[in-house]
Amino acid sequence: MSGRSQTSSQNPRPENTPFWGILSHAKDLGAGGRIAFENMKKLFMVLMVVAGISGISSIAEDQSEKPAAPPKIQLRRFDLDFPGGSPKDLVAELNKPLNGTLNVILPLDSDDVMIPPMRLNNVNVADVFQALGRASQKTVSFRVGRDYQSASEAYLFTTEGVPSESSVWAFRAVRPNIPKLPQDKAYRFYQLGPYLEELKIDDITTAIQTAEKMINMKNPPELKFHPETRLLIAVGSEEGFDLIDDVLRALPRGTPKPPGRSEVNVNGLVDKPGNISMRKDEKLTVLGAIGRAGGCTFADTRELKIRLSRPGRSERVLTFDQLEKENDPAKMIYVEPGDVIDVRNEAR
Repeated sequence: MSGRSQTSSQNPRPENTPFWGILSHAKDLGAGGRIAFENMKKLFMVLMVVAGISGISSIAEDQSEKPAAPPKIQLRRFDLDFPGGSPKDLVAELNKPLNGTLNVILPLDSDDVMIPPMRLNNVNVADVFQALGRASQKTVSFRVGRDYQSASEAYLFTTEGVPSESSVWAFRAVRPNIPKLPQDKAYRFYQLGPYLEELKIDDITTAIQTAEKMINMKNPPELKFHPETRLLIAVGSEEGFDLIDDVLRALPRGTPKPPGRSEVNVNGLVDKPGNISMRKDEKLTVLGAIGRAGGCTFADTRELKIRLSRPGRSERVLTFDQLEKENDPAKMIYVEPGDVIDVRNEAR
């Protein structure tokens, strides 16, 4: 009994042993057990082989799912010292170290793009173009009607695929489509009194219109003459006003009526050219005299010159800015009877 108990403790039941233990016990069950053992052993080995093949297939699948590493960019490196200029200038500068192998397509309207100066060391073409794309990005604001809008602006050099020595790059300027607003009309007044002593108004306007046609001015100013004040009123653009100034500067002007013993003559670009009276012992400045003549008819007095002529003395050339800044009565310029003040536009 004790031997059986000892054998039972050394040989536990098959259901309480590992799988391989079951195979070991099957060997002790006689001829039939040994045959079962061999069959089960073969089955176990087949299962192990199948499990191994499945594991290898799983590893292969995991490796096939991983994306292939992108090929490294192999481009020639160089130093760049670009003084700034158009995209065409930059491409020409890049082609120096690249021996003319850089291929870039430039649109016809790319010449108005200005690329800033740059000094770079140990870079390739892709480095330069990518940095330019980042550096050129900015936001611009523009007006549409009564509202303001903003949009991005940049210029880019791009190519398809991985950049190489034979890549073809394309330049593109990204610009917002800003609507063109109609320009506000400006106006200008011209005192024609001094000219009408020798010429007729038709002579003056015909000379202006002839010059406009000869230079093919697209939008010439509209002209209208006011006979009571002898003012020529022009409505249009600054280009047209400049042409009128040039024509009037070339036309002969009548000799103003000499001032009397107590008068000062004011002519040129004033509202009421002619002689103005002075009271006895009156202190009247040059600006005061122009004010009595109706004031200046020219919008921007910074472009005007005031010529002060006094009998027996040389002519003085003054400016409105000079006279308006002087606040010291002792340094102010006063007129005397017989003086002639001529207000002209001599900016051109």
